Amino acid sequence: MIPTQAAEKGERPVLVRSALTAVVAAAAAFSVRSTDLFWHLAAGRWIVEHGRIPVSDPFRFTSGGRAWIDHEWLTELVLYAVERVGGLDGLIALRIALALVLAGVLLAALRRMGNAVPVAALVVLIAILGVRPRFLLRPEPFSFVALALELLLLRRLLSTRTGNRRIVGALFALTVVWVNLHGLAVLAPLVAGGYLLGGTIQRRCSWRRAATVPALLALALCLNPYGWRVFWVPFGILGALRDIPGANLEWLPLWRAPQPYLIAGALALGGLVVGVWSRRRVVAAPALLVTVGFAVLAATAVRNQALFFVAGAFLAGETLALAPPRRVIGLPVVGVCLVALWWTILPPESGPLAPRQGLFRLARGLEPGRFPERAADFLARAARDGRDIGPLYNEFAHGGYLLWRLYPPRQVLFDGRMELEPGLIREIGAARRSADDWDAFLRGRGAVGGLVRYDDRRRPVIAAAPQGVSGATVVEQRTPSAVLFGTERYALVYWDDAVMLFLSRRAPQNAPFLAAEYRAVQPEDTGWTLERAADATFRALAIAEVERKLAEDPACARAAWLHARLIALGR
Repeated sequence: MIPTQAAEKGERPVLVRSALTAVVAAAAAFSVRSTDLFWHLAAGRWIVEHGRIPVSDPFRFTSGGRAWIDHEWLTELVLYAVERVGGLDGLIALRIALALVLAGVLLAALRRMGNAVPVAALVVLIAILGVRPRFLLRPEPFSFVALALELLLLRRLLSTRTGNRRIVGALFALTVVWVNLHGLAVLAPLVAGGYLLGGTIQRRCSWRRAATVPALLALALCLNPYGWRVFWVPFGILGALRDIPGANLEWLPLWRAPQPYLIAGALALGGLVVGVWSRRRVVAAPALLVTVGFAVLAATAVRNQALFFVAGAFLAGETLALAPPRRVIGLPVVGVCLVALWWTILPPESGPLAPRQGLFRLARGLEPGRFPERAADFLARAARDGRDIGPLYNEFAHGGYLLWRLYPPRQVLFDGRMELEPGLIREIGAARRSADDWDAFLRGRGAVGGLVRYDDRRRPVIAAAPQGVSGATVVEQRTPSAVLFGTERYALVYWDDAVMLFLSRRAPQNAPFLAAEYRAVQPEDTGWTLERAADATFRALAIAEVERKLAEDPACARAAWLHARLIALGR
């Protein structure tokens, strides 16, 4: 039962709602940092230009046009339309709107449970801060809103005796839309099954309904352009993840990447449930089963923690409604919101309160230094001048941005669609073991060079022992790109603060660019450059190359730093 207006006078509902709105808006108003956003934009553009949904891959020169299940096509159209109208800032505004919608759905749900405005607002605030690290410009935030709406509808299904068909119809329609927005829609039948199972335990739902509603939602999932094949996409992604030679941070389990906020939230929620059970011997079984399921899922991968906080808001609201606080004052909640607002706008860079999944500062446009903006300009100019560079190896995180900027006609080696070629990541990891393997991999894939970001860590370069001699010898310490793109095979023709462009000396189409090769400067392995700069002749050549770079790009911080060090060596 919702509290009366008289009871709300001390709660200051307008002030509380305003403070919560400010926090939610600020929490979502950070710069564009999602690398997946841009291949989604490229896909949305392709759909609009071709008037159909793709069934084969048009973006990779390595895939051979293999089959592609673009199960997020509807989100891509939304993102592309918003970007066309409002640019990148329009997309940030969309993210703010989605965050406000999510907060609004959660607040409405908690109010329907009978919670006072300050109590509901506090729970929503905690949930939004938990969701925030995953509120990136990609299809995922649509799933958070859809999950909240599904739980809201499921609760209504258990709490009303009339209009059941309309509610089930709304659940069906929601799932149909959801499955064309994002792959997490495959969880919809499981969520419904867990929630209604809890209802049967409390005798609020029949076993028949607990079985038929999830079955209907499973059928709804097939109403997409690819039918039942959409169920195979998660398996393709998981298969690709198993091939990753290093650690993908967002897929790490809780025991490998501890998340204090997630752990604290789970402990607080568990304590709340146990406390109410010990006093009242009642528990919100439907929300409890769903939230426990998402807690297990969140423990298996960092990226799943947002789902736990959405479901956890419903469990917290149901539990608090079973044992409401005797007195609620709105001003302390307003104070908590203001502190949270300060934290979102000026997050500490270190210490216990520092964000564990990156600093999301209040900002517009692109996250500085995260995307190869200037390199894309360089490649676009070369194409306009009739000196188009052939297919290039690119970093996983840069593929989408390059597609957005340069396709068509330029394709990429790979992007964020891991399920498209699950074995590719393993192949790349194996090829990086030696310069010979790497060169063979690039030639086999048809790449005439590579656009790579910096890895300043120097590693031992091992030379094979002569025939008949056991063991191997470490000959020097170099950075990865200096080894893999050795000067005997590749020429460094462009670099900035984000990436370097190496071109093969063997490819005839690269000849026009080799005249501008950087022979002395290795901007990734600056230690090697400075060591060799002890020789005056080499130092003069290195200074000339760095000054050429600064003339082209005066804002290049790496070039300015290296120039200052080289000049200092000559004094």
